[in-house]
Amino acid sequence: MLIAGPAYKVWLPIADSVPSKCLPFMARLPSKWGQWALSGNAPPLCGLTGTALTASSVALKPSVAVTTKVVASALVFTPIYTMVFFTYSGFAGGRSVPECAEYVQKKFLPTYLTDCSVWPIIQTINFAMVPPHLRVLWINANNILWNTFLSHMAVREE
Repeated sequence: MLIAGPAYKVWLPIADSVPSKCLPFMARLPSKWGQWALSGNAPPLCGLTGTALTASSVALKPSVAVTTKVVASALVFTPIYTMVFFTYSGFAGGRSVPECAEYVQKKFLPTYLTDCSVWPIIQTINFAMVPPHLRVLWINANNILWNTFLSHMAVREE
């Protein structure tokens, strides 16, 4: 699926720039937050306005930061990505809107459960061990295999 590479190229820098203590506030952040995250500056709610988000400016234990990023990826990005994939697959297969909704409902849970057993390991390796300049390559290499699995799930009859 073509969205995998561009989506992770956007998601990974944002996920890397969000300090863990800011994640509970993400739902209430103003629309300009994306500009702050992409510029490397913290949103005002974090109390770090104008401060570049570096390891020295945000004192977090590495394990807490990695866990927060993995959980945020699993709870925010994964459900959206999976539903978009199966919605597109349903419409591309010639299904009507009600048929597509039923198709997504039938395919989502088994795929999401598999995702929750595979991607946390990949993301933990990504955020804990892979250097930032190689993270997109690591995720795209794993996405090739994951998209093969998604395609299998899309055509599998139950």
